[in-house]
Amino acid sequence: MKLLNSVIFSLALLLVAGCSSTRQFKDNTWTNKPSNMKAVFTKPVIVQDSTESYDLWGLFKSEKDTAVVTDEMTSISAWFQKNLDNTFKFNLGVHYSIDEVSKEQISSVAEKMDGDDVNIPKLSSMSDSFEVYLVMDDIRLYKSQSYSQMSSVPMASVAGPAAPMYKSGEKVKVSANYAFYDAKSGKMLAFGFVEKDHFAEKRALEHDWVDIVRDMALQIIDQTPVGQ
Repeated sequence: MKLLNSVIFSLALLLVAGCSSTRQFKDNTWTNKPSNMKAVFTKPVIVQDSTESYDLWGLFKSEKDTAVVTDEMTSISAWFQKNLDNTFKFNLGVHYSIDEVSKEQISSVAEKMDGDDVNIPKLSSMSDSFEVYLVMDDIRLYKSQSYSQMSSVPMASVAGPAAPMYKSGEKVKVSANYAFYDAKSGKMLAFGFVEKDHFAEKRALEHDWVDIVRDMALQIIDQTPVGQ
């Protein structure tokens, strides 16, 4: 029975943790590296309505609370742009510029990706001073408080299964919809939805948020000509 409970507990953790819902597409004909790129983004949203609690079979309980960012992130757009720039300067193979744009400048079209609708953003107008545009929209930041996870999977032994181990802390997450465009033709070169998360023991600090924004930016440019 102890072994069965341990197995059920492990499955519960997998259900809670879930898996990344990242979905991406790149046009195979987009192979040439552009001379420059313009990246634009809309103001990131700090999700405030994520409070909930749940209990799985009496074995696992987690409290989720309002997302709270650190003091360094008060000016969220400036903070996001700075960290996007810090990632691009070391990982982009082209000259680039980054700017915030208003939601009014963005339209979107739903694309089916792995059976789900993903809203792909497009900028209302693009300057031909740049060869390629990267448009990022619906950027969301979340934080789950009092999240517990097992530090190691219990293994059966002669003496019986080991007791499960727990860690308590905070889970931070960032997600965004994005698309690359040829500025002159307006052709969509790549698009998708990217989600990254990180578990911090005890309390999430600014560097935990920095890490997931960097990972998200790297995922967006990965396997594209601008990131090679």
